[in-house]
Amino acid sequence: MEMKNISRISDPRRIELRKILCYISVLFILLISANLMAAQLKPFILASIEQGDYADVVKKTQSKLKAAGFKVIAVHKPYDNASVLVVTNDELLKNAAATEFGGFGAIQRVAVTRVGGDIQVSFTNPVYMSYAYQMTDQLQNVDKTLKKTLGFKEAFGSKDGLSAEDLKTYQYMFGMPYFTDFIILNKFHFTNMLFKYFLVKRFKKISSFIAKNFWFYNYYIWDFCFYKLHLLIFTNFNKY
Repeated sequence: MEMKNISRISDPRRIELRKILCYISVLFILLISANLMAAQLKPFILASIEQGDYADVVKKTQSKLKAAGFKVIAVHKPYDNASVLVVTNDELLKNAAATEFGGFGAIQRVAVTRVGGDIQVSFTNPVYMSYAYQMTDQLQNVDKTLKKTLGFKEAFGSKDGLSAEDLKTYQYMFGMPYFTDFIILNKFHFTNMLFKYFLVKRFKKISSFIAKNFWFYNYYIWDFCFYKLHLLIFTNFNKY
């Protein structure tokens, strides 16, 4: 029997299609890699690990921040050997005023905490907060200034981090509000404040005065005004 040697002739169109698919696959892998690299934003920065007296480290940190142009507007001590410095500067205030809800990003927090035998200095990540609060500027300069002033060791606060896009559309879980979905619990009204804090208090004072000076010395008049008169009114009212 005669054997036929069948040779496969490559189709140029098939080769071209394979090249295109290969290019698409490489591009897809690069996009995934870029997305994974971008998903490294974490909420906190560990600036340095100090040794020595805790109070001295707090004072030293405050001095550094003031020298770098930051204003320490509050100091919170949630527990012993832990201080949270609330700071701001002109750039933070300017960017906060540029967006509707930018006020959330008007400050940064710097923490000085004793952990075991070490004293950790950390601060909130300005870039992370800028995306989370949907600010127009990503606060890169603030980030660089804080790292230059206090130092930088690593970012922390979440296992994998979040990308900028994920932070902009962050939702804690299904059904819960997004950043811009505010729930208004109450509103301040000047008229309510006036009635509550002025008229009511004034009425209480007058009532107290009457109770002390009118009741004891004019019992029969009080009894007539507040009991007999009411009884008379309600009795006549029930006839109709």
